[in-house]
Amino acid sequence: MQAMDFLAHQIAQGHNYHPMSEQTTIVVVETRPHIASLIKEALEDSRLVVALANTIDDVQVALSRRRGFALLLVNVGAISSQSFSPQTRFGPSGALGTLQRISNGQPLWQEIGGHASLQRVPMICFSSDGMGGPPGTITVKSPQDFQLLAQRVINYLNPLAENPMLRQLLDEDCLPSLKGSVEEVPLADLFQLFKLGGHSGILLLRESGRLAVMGLVDGEVVHVFAEGASGREAIYLLFNWKAAQFAFYKDLTLPERTVNVSTEHLVLEASRRGDESLEMRNKIPSLRTLIYRAPRLTDTLSTMQLPMAEWRVLSVIGRRNTVGDIIKLSGMSEFNALKMLDSLLTRGLVMVGEEAVSKNTGSLSDTARAMLPRTASQ
Repeated sequence: MQAMDFLAHQIAQGHNYHPMSEQTTIVVVETRPHIASLIKEALEDSRLVVALANTIDDVQVALSRRRGFALLLVNVGAISSQSFSPQTRFGPSGALGTLQRISNGQPLWQEIGGHASLQRVPMICFSSDGMGGPPGTITVKSPQDFQLLAQRVINYLNPLAENPMLRQLLDEDCLPSLKGSVEEVPLADLFQLFKLGGHSGILLLRESGRLAVMGLVDGEVVHVFAEGASGREAIYLLFNWKAAQFAFYKDLTLPERTVNVSTEHLVLEASRRGDESLEMRNKIPSLRTLIYRAPRLTDTLSTMQLPMAEWRVLSVIGRRNTVGDIIKLSGMSEFNALKMLDSLLTRGLVMVGEEAVSKNTGSLSDTARAMLPRTASQ
């Protein structure tokens, strides 16, 4: 408790704290030099400190030299390899470079997620084709997307910038009151423990580079931030984190209030959504499943014949869109977009196609597939 009091006092005094951009290092893992330079330029325009990395060793060196907090920005097409051939049309940046990288090892984002010393470092993944990688992977195809990627990083960092205490906790400068895994203590059981004890504090969850922050007061969840979402939608995401590690810091509080319903209600709603998701996954196996319109029906369909939410999803379905594309283009949460797709399937307005294959990472590995929401067959 003395360590907690010292930390709280130090934060209250504002001792040795600087703006977030001045004490955050963004480690960009990208093997194509020209793309890495464009991303670096976009991030530096936002006054962020940037380090470039090609290999797992580069990542570790960059982290050892960082100033304060660190965030990994990883191309899911980067393959774990200690060396790459010279930059030619057959090398990593050439026309056949993708094929060469595929044969050299596993994706770096997977290796980072499984590396004990790197698991506590938050990670944002991006892709040039929108396929492969963990849930929440960002698609970067055009020059404008580099600015959007930089903005996504800023949005991710903003909640941390507003609360220096979180940066201290993420850097593990203080021992938690309780720590463990949701594999051993499911999230619903953890909430029940906090409720029975009337505990207040901060709960951090990490899974393969993903980070969630939760504030509790008297055993009730009052704030959640995860994967760029906040509030109730964020907490529903966490029930899909099946292997997350958690750390609870008792009696430390957050000022934000993004949840205004009881924790019991959240658990019941998450359970209901989980049941519905299993049913939907029987029809829509994964985020890489292609969805097609049924042309004769949709070409003559009036907007008045569909609820607005369903029309919103139907309107973004083109000739070749994956479920992941549709979720992103609709601007809805994953659960709500899948629910609308399920309704459209029931109406016969769309059809489920085959699984899309990534151009730069091949089919999903077992590790990547395990990170997608589970189907009933799993």
